Amino acid sequence: MTTPHAMRRAMMFLIGSLPLLLASIAIAYYQRNDAFVYIDLLWLTACVLVLWRATSTLRLWALYAGTAFLTLAVYEAFLGGWFSAPTAQFVNFELSDPTYFQLHPLLGVVPKRDVQVRATKTSADTRIYDVRYTIDANGLRIGPPTGAEATPAVLFFGCSFTFGEGVDDDETLPYQFGERAGGRFQSLNFGFHGYGPHQMLAMLEHAMERDALGGHRAAHAVYQALVVDHVERCAGHAWWDTSGPRYVLDPQGHPVRAGPFHSVVVSRFMTILARSNIARRWLSTKRPVTADEADLFVGIVETSARLFHERHHGTFHVLLWGDESPAAAAIAGKLAATGLDVISIDTILPDLRTDGNKYQIALDGHPSPLAYEKIAAYLVQHLGDAR
Repeated sequence: MTTPHAMRRAMMFLIGSLPLLLASIAIAYYQRNDAFVYIDLLWLTACVLVLWRATSTLRLWALYAGTAFLTLAVYEAFLGGWFSAPTAQFVNFELSDPTYFQLHPLLGVVPKRDVQVRATKTSADTRIYDVRYTIDANGLRIGPPTGAEATPAVLFFGCSFTFGEGVDDDETLPYQFGERAGGRFQSLNFGFHGYGPHQMLAMLEHAMERDALGGHRAAHAVYQALVVDHVERCAGHAWWDTSGPRYVLDPQGHPVRAGPFHSVVVSRFMTILARSNIARRWLSTKRPVTADEADLFVGIVETSARLFHERHHGTFHVLLWGDESPAAAAIAGKLAATGLDVISIDTILPDLRTDGNKYQIALDGHPSPLAYEKIAAYLVQHLGDAR
C-alpha cells in the first residue's frame, strides 16, 4: 500500500523533474549541434545535486543515473569530435534562415517560399561551400528566366542532387540545362533536400506541378534516382523524412497512399531525437533492402511516369545514380524492365568510377558544378532528340 510519505516524495520528484524536462526540450529544439551533450550534462548535474542532498536510497538511484548520463555525455561528445581534431566526419552546417524548412501535410517538408537563404558547410578550418538557395513564389528553386509560353517545359524531380545542394542557383542541373537549351525548353526544379520518389508521386497525384507550369506544356520529366538510397527513403527508413508520404503496394502491385510515415507527435519526437549524435548514428545504419522495398520503389517510379504521361502526354526519363553493389544492379534491372527511358550516370560520366573526385563537392559528396554541366549538356541533346 502506498503511504502518504511515498506519494509526497513521488510528487516532489515529478515537480522537480518538470523544469529539467522543459529545459531539455528547449535545448534539443534550439541547439542543433551536440544538443544531447548539453542535455546529458544537465541531468548529470541534477544527479550530483541529489547525491549531495538526498537520503541514502535516492543517492543510490542518483549514482546509477548519474553514471549513465556521464557515459552518454562522453559518447555524444566523442561522436561530435570534442576529443580530437575535427575531420571530414565532423562538419558544421548552417542556414541563414532557420524557418527555411517548412512542414507540409502532403510532402512532409518543403522550402519556405519567396526567400533566399545562405547555406554554409565547414569542416575544421575548411570551407566546404558557401552558397545561396533562392526559392520562388511556387516553392521551387529558381531557374533561368522564363521563355515564351509556347516553350515546352522540362520538370526535374528528385532529392538534393536535383535541388543542387552545395552549389549556387545558377550551377544546379535544372538551371544549367535551361541555359544550355537556349530557349528551347523551360526548366523547373521540383527537387528538395532528402526527397525520394514518394514525394514526386504525391506531387503528381495532386497535380502540384500545374501552378509552376503556368502556360507551358510539360514535354519531359526527369527524375534523378539514387540507388539504393531512394529505395530506403520510400520504404520509410530515412530518419529526416518522418512525416513524408507513405505508400504501400496493393494486391495488384500498385502503390497506394497510406498516410504519412508517422503521426505528428511521433514525427516531432524523432526530429528531436535526431539531434542526438548517438541516435543519428543508429538511425543512419545501413541495412539490406528487401525485394518488396525494391518493388515498391519501382512501382512508385512507374506510376509517376504513367500519371505524367496521362496528364501531359510527355516523356518520362530516369537518371540513375548507382553503385557496383548487387542490390543496385538488381534494382536497375527492375527499372529497365518497365520500359522507361533509364539513363545511367556512368553513360554520361564514363570516368566517374576512376576519377570521380572532380564530380563531387570535396568533403561533402554531392555533385559538383562540373558534374551538373556535363549531365545538362547530355540531356539537352537527349531530350531534344526525343521531341
